[in-house]
Amino acid sequence: MALEGPLCPLVGRPGGVTHSARGSFPTASIAALEKLSERLPPHSPVPHTALAFTYMEVGREEDARAAIVEVLKRDPTFTRKQYKKTLNYTDPAETERVLDSLRKAGLPS
Repeated sequence: MALEGPLCPLVGRPGGVTHSARGSFPTASIAALEKLSERLPPHSPVPHTALAFTYMEVGREEDARAAIVEVLKRDPTFTRKQYKKTLNYTDPAETERVLDSLRKAGLPS
């Protein structure tokens, strides 16, 4: 279940979000998203949002909340509704799983 669309080079290809959607969370995927979130422009909330989702999926709720704090520092108006526009899952249940994890991590609707 690979992601497609304009944001794939940002969050799908390094492996974090793609692996997260499949339910496998190799340490390398989290490490790739952490490095990616450091290298992208400081105003971009998307990598930290993907990282927050991945942290939630592996039970690292404090880290997920911290990632959402970073998201909101970069863009205080960023919401789950906006992030949903970047997702391109073929199964709507996957999209809802991501958004529910982000809700639990503290990303506003």
